[in-house]
Parts: sequence; structure tokens; C-alpha cells
Amino acid sequence: MAPASPEWRDFDAVVCAWERLWAEYKVGRWSGFKESTEVGHHPFWAYNWSFGALLSACGKLTWLPDGRTLVEEVEGDLLASVRTYESGDGLMDSIPHQSDEFPGGIYFDDNAWIGLAALDLYEGLRHKPWLEIAQGLYQGIVSRGLDVGSGGILWRQIPPRTVHVCSTGPTLLLGLRLWRLAQGDGRGIDPKMLAMEQWVRSMQRADGLFNDHVDLVSGRVDTRVFTYNAGTPLEAYMHLAAVDVLRAPLWKDRAMSVLRGLPLFFHETGRYPCTPWFNVVLLRALLQAATAFDVSAFVQPFMLAIEESWDAFLHTRECLSLACLRDEPITRLLRDKAAALETLVLLHHYAYA
Repeated sequence: MAPASPEWRDFDAVVCAWERLWAEYKVGRWSGFKESTEVGHHPFWAYNWSFGALLSACGKLTWLPDGRTLVEEVEGDLLASVRTYESGDGLMDSIPHQSDEFPGGIYFDDNAWIGLAALDLYEGLRHKPWLEIAQGLYQGIVSRGLDVGSGGILWRQIPPRTVHVCSTGPTLLLGLRLWRLAQGDGRGIDPKMLAMEQWVRSMQRADGLFNDHVDLVSGRVDTRVFTYNAGTPLEAYMHLAAVDVLRAPLWKDRAMSVLRGLPLFFHETGRYPCTPWFNVVLLRALLQAATAFDVSAFVQPFMLAIEESWDAFLHTRECLSLACLRDEPITRLLRDKAAALETLVLLHHYAYA
């Protein structure tokens, strides 16, 4: 067991946060994970979005020198739980098979997030089942979720009415990362990926941030902005710059256009919006962008969020939870607790700690 009161910059802090999260949300051996620890507040079994957040935190944990061992010890549980969401057609249902509280459904964004998490786990563990999951999900999303008319990815299968940055961005990113992994096959970038990038770019506003989605029936554009919708295009541009050398300046310019808009999220308070999971998607991208740009000003609010939350973590036995959620009714959702852990892990991995 990790020491009871490590500083957040110590690896023991990561171990402590990991152990608490696992103990709080795991349900028996092989069974699955809770969505919330507040009985009756949410379905007992975790939605695939929340489970994907846990998978992502585990994937990032394998990148730390001593983190891989922690994940290998529970890999069987994770794989068994993934299988409970499989819909039988290559995609993941929104709820696991054992849940009978609500009808499920296919959400293409959630499938892309799980695919990205599975790819993280493959890159950290080099165990083939995770690669097969990522490949299968990408193929399933593109074959069933691609809106041919726009080039974007539908948000959900039924009704197939809206195309979102939150579904197109992570699908593009998943495809690019898989393509980079298989570059030896001699193929160029899939035109479908380029079409996705073009659609995402069509959603970018003059200030650099991205509108949320388009209604295919009414044509209405939802102009709300969210941190994760800035994160996936930014990370995709960094991958494109790395592999498309001839056009690297173009892709870096597009990455910079996203970075210019980020202060709009935190310029008034010095903090990102109180959406921990959305925010950690942006943090992933920022730490990719750090290879080419000075992103320290954009990472600083994440460090502040951990620092503000750490004292409360040390003086309770609860999971790490970002301070902005303390007075919110959703403080005990798995996805936000997993996002807090991933935030801590990413800060360690990139030596910002």
C-alpha cells in the first residue's frame, strides 16, 4: 500500500490515487464498474463513456516507469469488462450486458474514446487484444457512423441526425494513430481521414475554438464550445505534422490556430471550466503539442487544479476529485474521478510535476 500522505509530485501519489479509484468503483471480480457511488443517483453499472475514461487513465498509467506493473495486475479485469459492452456488430453499447435499468444505444463518440484508450493500453503493454479492439472500433465507426455527405461522424446511430466534433475529432485521431502504427504498409493517409479533418476545420470559429455540432435535418449549428472539442483537433494536427512532412508547416499552423483560442476558456478565472473529463482530453493534446510549442501557460491551470484538490485528498479516504466539483451533485461519477487520476498521471509523465 502506498504511503498515506505523499506529495502530488511523488509517484506514490499516483499509486495512492489509483488504489482508491479501483477500490471505490470496482464491483467484485470480473463483474464491472459502478457509474456512481451514490446509490440510486445513476445506473449501477458504468456507462461505456465512464468505463472508457477509466481505460484511458489505465493506458496513460502504463507510460510511467512503474505504472505498467499496476495495470498488468488488473488487465484481466479490464479486458473482461470491455467484453460486457460489445454489441455483437463490432461496436460498444452504451451500457454493459448485465444492466437492465435503461436501454442502451450506439454512440460513436464513446466508441472512439474507448478505441483511443485501447490503443494507449496496446502501446503501453504491447498486448495484441488491445490493438484488435482499437482497430475493430475504428472500422466499425467509419463503416456505420460516417456521414458521407459531410465527411463527419454521426454522434449516435439512432437517430442519425447530428454530426459532432466530439465524434469526428476522436475518430480522426484514432484513425491517424492506427495509421502511424501501420505506416510500413506503404499506404498514404486514408481520404476518409482527410475528409474528417476538413469537416472539423469547417466547424472552427474565427477565435480558434470549435462549434459543437450540426443538425443534418435543420442545418442548425450548435455554437457552444467545449475543451475536448479543441483537444482532439489539436492532437490530430500534431500527428499530421509528424507524418506528413511536406505539409508539416500547414498542420502546425492549424495547431497554432487552436492554441490561440484556448485562453478564452480560462482568461477570467485562471481555471478551465468545471468539466474534468472534457479538460483532460485537452491536456492530452497539449502535451503532444509541447514537442513544438510552449504550452506551459495552458498546462498551468491543470497543475493548479491538482494542487487545489490534493489537501482534501490527503485528509479523506475518498478518490481524487478536482476541487471545482466539491459542491456539485455529480461529484461521484466514475468518468470525473478517472479524469482526475489521468490528469495527475499526465502531469507526471510529461515532467510537469
